[in-house]
Amino acid sequence: MEILFLLLTLVGCASLQASQVTDTDAMRYDVSLTINGEATDWQTLAPAQRDGDMLVVDAAQLADVDTPVTLSFAGGQVDLRLADVSEWQYSHVLGTRWLETSPSTYTVHATVRHFDQGWDNYANIFQVVPVGDAGSVDNGVRELLHPHDNEQPFTRSQANVSASGQVRVESADNVEGWGGSTIVLDVDALEFPFDLAWQLTPQ
Repeated sequence: MEILFLLLTLVGCASLQASQVTDTDAMRYDVSLTINGEATDWQTLAPAQRDGDMLVVDAAQLADVDTPVTLSFAGGQVDLRLADVSEWQYSHVLGTRWLETSPSTYTVHATVRHFDQGWDNYANIFQVVPVGDAGSVDNGVRELLHPHDNEQPFTRSQANVSASGQVRVESADNVEGWGGSTIVLDVDALEFPFDLAWQLTPQ
């Protein structure tokens, strides 16, 4: 009986240590994902996990800027490039607002964050592009003509965007290029006006 108790105690300690290692190797973020100012439900894909309103991400994912962590919601998803979310060396789309001006034609606003450093390194474009064959876009490119060192994040718009199906809102800078967080939407499933924003708070 004493041997059995000792074995159970050792197994319990090993499990506790494994749990502590997992906690040590994970980063937790409080997630704010809103549509038209209201909190919206979201899910994530393995190996990231959801714990209440928290996103739990393994440290290995945080080191890989090429692999996004996805938050999915009704009507689309946010692809987070967490490896750069505190540095902003890439240009990230933090939100997007769509106004329908005529059938299938929109004014699209994008809220962008990037560590602008004058003309040598600044976010210089955002665009709406189709996702494969699932969407179509015309006139979706907005060039950003100057740095925004003292205006971060900043919002700019592109009028007369024709879009349908699945599209991606993305931004780039003049040094690193594409690679920041993006937002994917199924335009045909949205109600307008549509205003989405996300924010992560490390815990």
